[in-house]
Amino acid sequence: MAANDKQIGGDHYKAKYQCWDFAADVDLQIYLHPALKYLIRHKQQKGKQDLEKAIHYIEKEKERELCSQGSIYLDNVIKRTQEFLESCEFDEYQYEIFDNLIEYRKHAPYGAADQYLDDAIELLKEYIELCYPEKDQKQFDMFELGEN
Repeated sequence: MAANDKQIGGDHYKAKYQCWDFAADVDLQIYLHPALKYLIRHKQQKGKQDLEKAIHYIEKEKERELCSQGSIYLDNVIKRTQEFLESCEFDEYQYEIFDNLIEYRKHAPYGAADQYLDDAIELLKEYIELCYPEKDQKQFDMFELGEN
């Protein structure tokens, strides 16, 4: 059985083109793959916490020393990116965050690419506020603690 044909725990991986396949196809930096995974799954999994984890992974990528990377044919990256986006059904924020991660991927070998990660973090913070307003989180916390 192929790895994509099974899932260990849960049933949230439904896309025809999986995040890990996309990350491998375009040689996505090691810490951007989990950031993208958390961005995709936040609505089905742990909500705000998943988006905060995405920020954490992007921050780690910023700390990582840039290594020289082999070249990837741009047409393959474009093709794979389009296939991946079609399988994700991103909203506008998710698409813009994804776009910043891809722009970082394209520019990282040449230096001065951190602005794309900074922009992705800021967009993720806005997205957290949009999807999980602080008021709603406090009400949820109070409910969980039995303080309603």
